[in-house]
Amino acid sequence: MEILQVLKFIFQNDQLSFTENLLCTEEELSVIDVPREKVEELLSMGEIDELKDLLDLLWEGWGQGRDNNLHA
Repeated sequence: MEILQVLKFIFQNDQLSFTENLLCTEEELSVIDVPREKVEELLSMGEIDELKDLLDLLWEGWGQGRDNNLHA
């Protein structure tokens, strides 16, 4: 019983955080508004560069210009 009291005293001021390491970046929270059909169409036609240009254009509004794009 004394061990439990000691543990209680040690952890009394500690607080559990289940979200401490679950912070999202602005990039992860952003929504890229490209219709699924458009993405599938570009992929099926092999237009990867056009799809990349489209996504780069949409990212520019989030401060991710073509020069500093994280996905390049």
